[in-house]
Amino acid sequence: MARSEGDGMGAGDDEARERLKEIEETLDVLRGEIGPPTDDPKDYGDAAAEMLAREEQGALIESLEREQAQLRRQLGLD
Repeated sequence: MARSEGDGMGAGDDEARERLKEIEETLDVLRGEIGPPTDDPKDYGDAAAEMLAREEQGALIESLEREQAQLRRQLGLD
């Protein structure tokens, strides 16, 4: 069965484009927050907390990058 313009596909693309825009904005913020590790002296607790935060942020970035790639493929942007 052929798809017509009135079958809602445009709305799905609009939603995908909006989500892609949100992801790109979030990635910009997250990447800006990471920054390079500092050489400032820290106690073990602070160092562990910073390392955990970096790992969690890195995992979030990877997840968003996968979703971004999927949406770009879906929209034919890659």
